[in-house]
Amino acid sequence: MRSFVAILLVLVAMPVLAAEEKPDTDETILRALVARQCKAITEEDLDVYDDTLHPDAPNATRTVATLAWLNDSFDVKVTLEKFVMLDTYMDGKRALVFTRIKTEKVRGPKFMDNVARDVYEMRKAKNGRWYMYGTVSNHITPIDKAITFREKLAPIAEIAPPPFRLNK
Repeated sequence: MRSFVAILLVLVAMPVLAAEEKPDTDETILRALVARQCKAITEEDLDVYDDTLHPDAPNATRTVATLAWLNDSFDVKVTLEKFVMLDTYMDGKRALVFTRIKTEKVRGPKFMDNVARDVYEMRKAKNGRWYMYGTVSNHITPIDKAITFREKLAPIAEIAPPPFRLNK
């Protein structure tokens, strides 16, 4: 009976042990990279943020300078709300990721809290590490100006025939 219980425990523990030994996938590494950037902005740590940028990133200097200005002017909380791995290419050395990131003012002058929906290009450097290379697509929506589906349809609903009118 003891040996049966011991074998059963080993069989139950094997999947857990195997899961712990798996190396990180590109997706988990890239998600952690974007989360690290968000945390660096929130904590106003430009060195950590700069460390996430690819050595050949074309706008790295300007991005860090903009963040330095932001840090001098505001305290913000940056939250990664969604991350989706879209594609890898160039033999796994480049990737496209979609993110939804919320930025909210904690302290400072007037600021537009917003949600950014971005597609980023990530690249591996010669050292084999993933880095942020650049923004492929960017769309920012002010949080306080977010339009609901009902508000978007309101002008149409006023002129639409009765079956299509929105219930108030």
